Amino acid sequence: MARYPFNLLNVFAEKAQAGDPLVVFDLAQWPDEHTMQMLAYQMNGSETAFVERSSGKTRFFHPQYELPFSGKGLLGAAAVCFTHHISPQIQLHCATGSYQLNQHSDGITLVSSAGRTRPASRGQVEIAHALGIDAREILSPLQFVDTGVEQLLVQVKSRQTVLQAHPHPALLAEYAESPKQNPQAVIWNADNDLITLRSFVADHFGIYEDFGAGSAALNLGSAYLAQGGRLPFNIRIEQGHTIQRLISRLSVIYLQIDTKLDLHLKGKVMLLGAGELTT
Repeated sequence: MARYPFNLLNVFAEKAQAGDPLVVFDLAQWPDEHTMQMLAYQMNGSETAFVERSSGKTRFFHPQYELPFSGKGLLGAAAVCFTHHISPQIQLHCATGSYQLNQHSDGITLVSSAGRTRPASRGQVEIAHALGIDAREILSPLQFVDTGVEQLLVQVKSRQTVLQAHPHPALLAEYAESPKQNPQAVIWNADNDLITLRSFVADHFGIYEDFGAGSAALNLGSAYLAQGGRLPFNIRIEQGHTIQRLISRLSVIYLQIDTKLDLHLKGKVMLLGAGELTT
């Protein structure tokens, strides 16, 4: 009988009962890929992370498929590793590369280089229709950004438009199609240094919303640099606000760009408990 110890965390949590839940399996050695996918399905969270503590290797799974990268997953895996490490700095590795993670008194920071951008092939009217918003609300440019996960970034004029977005699964799956992973789109609004953001994953059957999208935060930073944005750059990103759910929780993400043009993704992580699955 195999035993799989796990930790339950809230990532990007400013207080108790906030942030986005994450399960992290802390294993001496990984099981096979099928077993990891089945464990993620069993936990049924938005994401499940697996970390091999001796090597620092990590993998991330949605209940239905594997993810190449997860900012939330890396912060959560680091939080678990820091319970065993004296040093406040570790290196974790995943399919998209190696990342430095630093522990601070007020959270954990992931350091990443900027990603790539490419223009969107669809126009404002089509993308607005796919997101269920007014096309006049969209600000240019429409672009795909990849800082680990490729996403279609859509900036809009008002916070209310972000909250009211109601994506169409088949259209968003087509218009946000990526050769790298399932189609993803991010709709966001900037009010000075405060960003309101929602992140969606689409297929032809449904829409899945990510309420702790560290990957989207990194992509915003990459897009800012690609457009020639000036430093210093420090923003607070809020997620969890939506008019489509009776119950929601606030996730808070901080993003900074340093003078070397590296991205610093920061969030608070709360360890809630631990358990063990047997198969």
